[in-house]
Amino acid sequence: MISVPDRTRLTPTTSRTNEPESVKSAILSFSLVALSMYSTTHAGVILSDAVFVHDFETITGNSIDGLIGPDATKATNISPSVINPLGFSGQHVQGPDGTSHGSIDTNTRLTASTNSLTFSMFFNDRGDTGTARFLSSFDGSGSSSDVFTLFDSIETNSSRTLRFIVNSGSNLKIASSTASIPIADGLWHQAAVVYEGGVSDGTVKFFFDGVQLGSQVTLSGVSSIPVMPHNWHLIEDSTFDSVPNEYFRGGSYDEAALWYRPLSDADISSLYLQGAAGAAANVVPEPSSLAVWLIASLSLSLRFRSSSGARTRRNDVPATNSARD
Repeated sequence: MISVPDRTRLTPTTSRTNEPESVKSAILSFSLVALSMYSTTHAGVILSDAVFVHDFETITGNSIDGLIGPDATKATNISPSVINPLGFSGQHVQGPDGTSHGSIDTNTRLTASTNSLTFSMFFNDRGDTGTARFLSSFDGSGSSSDVFTLFDSIETNSSRTLRFIVNSGSNLKIASSTASIPIADGLWHQAAVVYEGGVSDGTVKFFFDGVQLGSQVTLSGVSSIPVMPHNWHLIEDSTFDSVPNEYFRGGSYDEAALWYRPLSDADISSLYLQGAAGAAANVVPEPSSLAVWLIASLSLSLRFRSSSGARTRRNDVPATNSARD
């Protein structure tokens, strides 16, 4: 995290007589303004154009307030919970018990084809095995004429992987992560996917807990994601898919966000480290070359103010047993 020095500590108790105040003020102001611009820009780039962001902190009845985007509508068998919450979140949602369908309608839909997409969500399987739908526009019919996109984790042969599926109605394409993720560990994890279309094929990168999971996967014949006839849903498909025991019976979910553009590896890491709400608050997760330059600029400004013997600062008093800062 970048720590901005306390501004009061940059002001000497008596001003220097051999350096214009305007010069010192200009240096300090430039440094602080530039750092503020960097912080705002970094977080703003992550969230400003999101389709939706849900941190599930405010739920009234079946309505979920959208941090960004429209409010979502949950099924009655999905309930808010504060038991064993995600580290930076006080409340999350608990999925259905596995015996009945229950999803969250984000009240958003892909109304124009897109050549890129990013989705991120936190989940906790609560020690359960099986599949976890994260994002889906699948209507559950299973017909080859369906047009849908979904992102989930699936367990086969005692191995759990992440999966991204695009079906344009006659062209079902599946990308699976080349590395596996833990099964039934009862811990919070982030799962994310970044799709980018090309001239004729697409590429998919999976992320788990802020880092890329395995190798990039080619999605042959998928140069873009087509218009979807159904809304985006979280946790399960848009309608009952007739396999009620397929999903986590006690799973928990939090911090769901969607973009129609590719997020960078650093952006995915930021979401993992601080969550969507943290990014919205303009918290800068880690230094960059620009941030390092800004810190150096602040240090230079401080040095201007603290060099020469024309002033006295509390921090200039040598520490002794009787006088310590």
